[in-house]
Amino acid sequence: SIPAIIALLNYVKSKKGWMLQLIGALAILIFLSDNITWFYCSIEKNNTGVLLNKDEQQLINFFETQKEKGWVIGTEKRDDLTSYIQLYSSFKGWIPHPFLTFNIENKRAALQDLLFSQKADERWKIAPAYLFINKSDTASAVHYLSFPVRFENGTFKVYKIN
Repeated sequence: SIPAIIALLNYVKSKKGWMLQLIGALAILIFLSDNITWFYCSIEKNNTGVLLNKDEQQLINFFETQKEKGWVIGTEKRDDLTSYIQLYSSFKGWIPHPFLTFNIENKRAALQDLLFSQKADERWKIAPAYLFINKSDTASAVHYLSFPVRFENGTFKVYKIN
């Protein structure tokens, strides 16, 4: 909603008269009321944001220490971790968020080919690609992957695809 708020601010600034400016200020307050409420409630609870457990933090640290740029591939069950890895490392998420991923159906198909046929997508051959899975995942295919393991802790395994 940032473009709408900026347009509204510019519109209010361009108008003369206190009544129009007051109406504009009220409209902006309505736009931001959910944000204001969230921040107010978070301050009272001393909420610091996202809380990661030890294994999740170790996974992010693994990607953060890699010197190369490439793809991080995770399942959509943990797209939050894919987003965090993308944020804190040089890797790009294959499917960082189901609503913000271009060509998501194509990328989902490539992920299925990887998990069930161990077939690597052509785009993963251009840059390094790593797949991380939750070891407790019930999909039997993830337990038979033949790619080399580059990182493992109590919860996650990271496979190097290329």
